[in-house]
Amino acid sequence: MHIRKFALEIIVFVSGAVVMILELTGMRILAPYAGTSAVVWTSLIGVILGFLSIGYSFGGKLADRIQSFKKLGDILLLSAALVVLINLLRPFGLFFSQNLFSDVRLGSVFLAIFLFGPASFALGMIPTYCVRLKIKVLKTSGATVGRLYALSTLGSILGTFLGGFVLISTFGNRNIIYLLSLILGFASAISYSLDLTKRFIFPALLVFFLASLNFTDFSWYKDKKVILDTDSQYSRIIVAQMRQPGSEKSIQALFTGRLFYQAGGYQSAIYLEDPSVLAAKYLQFFLLAEYFTPKIERALLMGGGAYVFPRYFLTKNPSSSIDIVELDPKITQIAKDNFFLKEDPRIRIYPQDGRTYLNKNTKKYDAVYLDAFNDLVLPFHLTTLEATNLIFNSLDEDGVLVVNIISALNGSSGKVFRAIYTTYKSVFPNVYVFPVTYPGNTNKIQNIVLIATKEKINLTKGEKKDEYSKYLNNLLEIEIGPRTPILTDDFAPLDYYYLLM
Repeated sequence: MHIRKFALEIIVFVSGAVVMILELTGMRILAPYAGTSAVVWTSLIGVILGFLSIGYSFGGKLADRIQSFKKLGDILLLSAALVVLINLLRPFGLFFSQNLFSDVRLGSVFLAIFLFGPASFALGMIPTYCVRLKIKVLKTSGATVGRLYALSTLGSILGTFLGGFVLISTFGNRNIIYLLSLILGFASAISYSLDLTKRFIFPALLVFFLASLNFTDFSWYKDKKVILDTDSQYSRIIVAQMRQPGSEKSIQALFTGRLFYQAGGYQSAIYLEDPSVLAAKYLQFFLLAEYFTPKIERALLMGGGAYVFPRYFLTKNPSSSIDIVELDPKITQIAKDNFFLKEDPRIRIYPQDGRTYLNKNTKKYDAVYLDAFNDLVLPFHLTTLEATNLIFNSLDEDGVLVVNIISALNGSSGKVFRAIYTTYKSVFPNVYVFPVTYPGNTNKIQNIVLIATKEKINLTKGEKKDEYSKYLNNLLEIEIGPRTPILTDDFAPLDYYYLLM
């Protein structure tokens, strides 16, 4: 049996898989710089589909003029070169998108076109060219077209599961791009009928030379000592030592993308001199939960991060326990390796999505802490009316909900906060707001700690002089408005509100 007989089927199947793996990897490449909002997904999917369509048309026209396996090999080799160029061009694309476009929509569209447009165009040429070659051999054109496109779709299905379940968490984005280029190179060899002529050798050497280059966006590491830079199934994870913004203290910080750094913050951190102290100021406001509910025996934290707060909570409350819902197991392992998280029978870790946990939860908690982020915004499905009711039902009658939000309070930059506030206010009878960094500036983007209770507690600034007074003094006492619609599972435009920040 000659491989040439099934060469087109193999190539179509492989190219279908490559397209979907490239699309999934593309989102991982864009995420640390443009975010993972629906806007970014829309830009990437729209651009790839658009350039694939152009490639389909161009490939069909080319096949009508020239039908040869060597020409198909040229197309495959071009695809391999353009895919590997993504690694070469990525730093330049990121630089231009950040400096030319203030609107994340324009920036993400430009970035998607610059990085993934050419490769998508070349990949789009492959199936239509293969169809034309196959029709030249067989008379049953309808069955031929159907079979080849079915194989392409099956390849896409395999690529989707292989990319999402295996490749991203195993190899990292850059290496996946190299792997896809290598696969396309082998596919071109099949098309050349394994006859490695001089026509093939020179461009192949060029492709693999480009694949060996390792260009890094060094601006990410400016003023930092990077301890770890890795990819998990869910995000790019960076651990770095740096000076804490606004102070001279040295911290070890956790990032799951570039957006937190650009906003002047980080997701979790410890002081190198004393890891037992809460380095993040907003986490200190989490201590107010014990002001509202003095005896917290059972707590739930959604969003583990570096597990800084759970360690502090258990040290302060030695007879208590805390359940932690952290989607990414790799972050949990990094917390153990770099942030002093130790095995403790009082800690139960659930590696799943927070909403999935709430949907099935039957426990009652004295306190629920919500500190999960998708870029700078809470995942929308944890903020909706339906999710809020689930949290309400998970709390004891004297329980307390504590939520960390990044937003302004007023103006267009405050829509994220006001949408979440309005939603919680529709479920909880009492909602208290504590701006963390700029309590006197309602238009400034900052950490805002929102506390909701089932029982009414009257708060007055400066009334008490205890460990909680410095946090209570940040209580927001002005009217919040204008209100926004309540968030629901059906309507929760947090991604759009985030663009206004």
